[in-house]
Amino acid sequence: MSIVRIIVSCVIPLFALGLVSGAVQQKLSAQRSVFEEPQAHVAAGQLVSQMLQLTAAGNLEAAQDRAMELARMHPWDPGPQYNIACLSAVRGKKQLALKFLREALRLGFRNADHMEKDPDLQTLSDDPEFKRLVETARQPFELPRDHPDRNKEPGVIQDGVALVSSRNTRWNRVKGVLDISFAPLAANARDDAGDATVGNADAEVKVRKWFQAGTAAGHLGDLYDNRDRDHSNLNLSKFPQLIRVEYDDEAKKVRTDWGVQIYQMFDRPVLGNSSTAQVGSRGWRSNPRIFLFNEPQTRLVYNQYVSNHLYVYPEHSDYDPQHGDVFPANIPFCVISQGSSGSDRPFLEALAITMAAFRPEVKQLLVKNGLLMPTVQYIFRRSNRNVQSDDDYLAPGAHPIVFDSKQLDPVRMVEMAHDMHFDNLPPMVQLKVLEEDQGVPGKDFFFPPPGQKLFDTPVAIARVYRTIFSSRRMVIDASDSRDLHRKQLSFRWVVLQGDPQLVSIRPLTERGEKAEIIFQWHPRIPIPDNPSILSSRVDIGVFAFNGTYYSAPAFVSSFTLSNEKREYNDQGQILSMDYADPVASKNYVDPYIEIPKGWRDDYQYSDEGQLLGWKRTMTDGGVHEFHNDGTLIVSRDPMGRPAESRIVRYDIVPAGNMPGSLHMAETDRVLTWKYQSDEDRLGTPIPKQ
Repeated sequence: MSIVRIIVSCVIPLFALGLVSGAVQQKLSAQRSVFEEPQAHVAAGQLVSQMLQLTAAGNLEAAQDRAMELARMHPWDPGPQYNIACLSAVRGKKQLALKFLREALRLGFRNADHMEKDPDLQTLSDDPEFKRLVETARQPFELPRDHPDRNKEPGVIQDGVALVSSRNTRWNRVKGVLDISFAPLAANARDDAGDATVGNADAEVKVRKWFQAGTAAGHLGDLYDNRDRDHSNLNLSKFPQLIRVEYDDEAKKVRTDWGVQIYQMFDRPVLGNSSTAQVGSRGWRSNPRIFLFNEPQTRLVYNQYVSNHLYVYPEHSDYDPQHGDVFPANIPFCVISQGSSGSDRPFLEALAITMAAFRPEVKQLLVKNGLLMPTVQYIFRRSNRNVQSDDDYLAPGAHPIVFDSKQLDPVRMVEMAHDMHFDNLPPMVQLKVLEEDQGVPGKDFFFPPPGQKLFDTPVAIARVYRTIFSSRRMVIDASDSRDLHRKQLSFRWVVLQGDPQLVSIRPLTERGEKAEIIFQWHPRIPIPDNPSILSSRVDIGVFAFNGTYYSAPAFVSSFTLSNEKREYNDQGQILSMDYADPVASKNYVDPYIEIPKGWRDDYQYSDEGQLLGWKRTMTDGGVHEFHNDGTLIVSRDPMGRPAESRIVRYDIVPAGNMPGSLHMAETDRVLTWKYQSDEDRLGTPIPKQ
């Protein structure tokens, strides 16, 4: 284990995963509704984390106890059974290992190659029973007779209502979502559908005529999912073909119908909203900010986006003069409206009528390929009143994190949708990170690793700026981007938010599918179109172009922490980092992203500009000195160089179910330092026995 890896001991606390108490875990281990599975999934994540930590520490018996808890909590999941088998085999309990392997196979484990090569199971490799089990793992899986999914069947849509119940809802343990299905439309559904819209606005009149002429798809099979219990509803009387999602009492009991939509996946296009927010506590936030600090949840919402789901949420208090723009990342997979309750309604109507305006064959192709909502996002952004040209579309005004309904132009939206043809549709950007500068825990940052990474999805990448350096570098690859008809793509990379003078973008290929981005540390500045709102986030928009259409944007976001005060010299070297500055420390930063620290660090350099370490001044007056690797200096040699240093630990002190503050604590691990010459100022660490 390298010395850098042991400088900081930060375990991701339970609030980072979603707190589930022991009492709740006990309840979840009993018979439960399918709608409680997302909560059980979070509880299982905590147990898996504990199991892995115990296994790494060599405490296999305790690790197996955690695996047994998982098996009791998830009796139909083969994963815990397989883990118990592995732990039993490593502990030399061959018959117990074979017993749990049989159970894992009964429940659906079907990875024979992994099983055969798994080093944990090597003690079983010569056993004839193990060989028979490997062959069983190569056979198709059939649900056991008592498996709860044997009773699942698609729901029946009646009187314009799609009812969500335990009968048509299945927990998909691989994807971590509730799969909800409904019976397919009848062959003559279009004949019996009535008008696509009965509204009298210009856009609605156009779509009604197109549908009657057979050139618009309407809303056949589309769902509307209201998640605030009719607090802010789409006016469905205008859209008689839209099917309203309703939830039965069992689902409502555990609030499956309420708030931000993360854990549900419907089998058809969905437009939805929730005019709600978390209020009245330190954890206050809009619905989108609930999933923007949690990569697993962010990826689930991305998966909804590419499965033809789109939800509208108000920003509530996350984008206003009081707190500024507190969103840590920009994303294309939901629409955020300026304002609070009810501000989502104009967007719902504009998006609904756009979904109905596509030509039938176009909409069918988009739905089949998971591109309906990326295409709707392109249309929505390209047709706003302040976007009159492609140049406007590639400019900041078209892609704010929060949208003002005054800019909506439904007529342009439906015309643009209806003008799209089967053989020429917008492409979709797909991003991945190839290279990036990494901050060092305990030196560059003191947040739990990975620290700087918020999330990676193919259409949104987000980082927190956690390095003492004045710039950080990323190389992003968009070569997986796709066009349905395989047209050659070119790419544009645009600074959409932030100071362009503090961002460098260098395309690395002729068509621009790869680019190097260098972010300089970015102070909190006014948003140009809304100077009363301050932001410390930089957004890079990435657009693919197929010769006719640009794609919906993909984003690379860099979020600097406005509650810390930095000073750099002319060479870009950090001079000081003040986490307790009386002005900066009062700036709001999401407490799930940054934890308050009560100190100031002043950095020290050699005459040659080499970082030697730093002096830490605590708010209580205490002073500590650190080596440049982040260890606490205990003593110095006659030349003033560290002779002994101590590894420190940073503990997150919770406040209820949220992070409270960060405390520094000394450990009993001491290093001594060996120097090659008098000129060597940094030395080589040696663990003290």
